[in-house]
Amino acid sequence: MATFFLCLTIGFLLLMTTSPYRTKAPQFTQCNRSCQRYLFQTLWKEGYYPDVAYKIGKYEVDIAFPYSKVAIECGWNKWEMTDIYLAQSRRKERLLREQGWQLIHLSPKEIYGNPKLCIQKIEHGMSAIKRVF
Repeated sequence: MATFFLCLTIGFLLLMTTSPYRTKAPQFTQCNRSCQRYLFQTLWKEGYYPDVAYKIGKYEVDIAFPYSKVAIECGWNKWEMTDIYLAQSRRKERLLREQGWQLIHLSPKEIYGNPKLCIQKIEHGMSAIKRVF
C-alpha cells in the first residue's frame, strides 16, 4: 500500500515538472522584438499559452495558437513597411488563409497602448474559428 502511494506521488511530481505549460514559459526568449515579447507575456498572464516562432509551411509566424489556427504577427507600423515587405506579407497571409489560419496583425502601438484590446481581438479570432466548425 505504501509503495502504491509512493509511486502515485512520484508520478504526480513527474507530471507537474513535465507539464507542457511549464516547459513553454521560456519561449519568450525566442521572441525577436520587444513588442512580441510583451504580448507573449501578457497572454501568458491571462492564461493563454501560445507557441512562439511557429512554423507553418515555409513561413514562420510570431505567435500562434495551433489548435485554434490563429496566427499573430507583431509587426511593424503600416507606414514603416516597404513595398517588398508588404508583398511578402500578402503572400504569406494568402497562404495561411488557404490553409485555414486566421492571421491577426498587431502593431507595436496597439500592443503597448492597449494590450487588453489586443487580447480581445485574439479571443474574437479564436471564437470565430470555433463557430465555423
